[in-house]
Amino acid sequence: MEHQREPEHRQEHHHHHHHHRHHESYQHTHTFKRQLRDTGTVGPVYAASMAVCVGATASGTALSWTSNLTSDWRTGDLNDIIIDKDQMKWISQFQSLGGMVSCIPTGLLNDYIGRKPTLMVATIPFYIGWASMVYGQHITFLYIGRFFCGVGSGMFNVTCPLYVAEISPVAVRGRTTTSFFVFYGFGMLYANFFGYVLPIKLFIFACAAIPFMFNSMFFFQPKSPVHNIQMGKIQESQEVLRKLRGSRYDLWPEIRTIQLELSRGYYRNHFWDMFKEKAVRKACYMGLSLVALKQLSGVTRSHFYTKEIVSGVEWIDKYWGACITD
Repeated sequence: MEHQREPEHRQEHHHHHHHHRHHESYQHTHTFKRQLRDTGTVGPVYAASMAVCVGATASGTALSWTSNLTSDWRTGDLNDIIIDKDQMKWISQFQSLGGMVSCIPTGLLNDYIGRKPTLMVATIPFYIGWASMVYGQHITFLYIGRFFCGVGSGMFNVTCPLYVAEISPVAVRGRTTTSFFVFYGFGMLYANFFGYVLPIKLFIFACAAIPFMFNSMFFFQPKSPVHNIQMGKIQESQEVLRKLRGSRYDLWPEIRTIQLELSRGYYRNHFWDMFKEKAVRKACYMGLSLVALKQLSGVTRSHFYTKEIVSGVEWIDKYWGACITD
């Protein structure tokens, strides 16, 4: 009988330990929210969030690059390359292929080298992509360029929200994380507007300027404190949080909370163990459902062919209509 009751005792102990960690994490969260309000600052967090979200603008320009170009670029304006309708479809879709390929490796790279280095590396595919498109003398270079821009977009789309969430205190995390989508939308508007008003080569250079702007702004921003703690660099994480929260802010409640959240991962023996938690299952279900609905709605296709879609509207010019739509 004692031997049979032992697993129940272990299960009860594990449940109590799990509940204790949640309760302690909850207490620490409210502690540093109050301290942030009384002794901290959020200005550096907003600055870092705005800087990193310039990467979202780069992704938006790459996504909508084809949506509002004038028809002249398909008849030889770009290095005398003649582009038919089938080739145009591939030019559009290679962006999505690049993004699809890069997502999982980017997640691994984030854990291996950190969020900030990953974001700095993410601009390299953009430079390769835009250079291939502006200097290439064959349609293949357009395919390659779009693919590499897709790789860079995928890296930014994975890492930007992660970085912003990890540097932001709970009190302002909702505001800072939504800024990603604002900058992403601005990137699409940027591509639609300048794709119409600028010659094709100058437009490509204008798009390539966004990753350069990102490098210039984000280079001076701090690394993720969560990744530093994950790597055991407590002193470095203190310096980062001091820069983000201010010199009067008591860092240890927040550091302790991060450590508690990270420690939850060490109690899982396998990847699938995380799905035993109801909150994780619910979040995954909702997130995957929303992404599936978004993709099945055809919204990505509308970004690739915005001009063609609105061309049937008689009361507005199709080029300006594309700008308004995005």
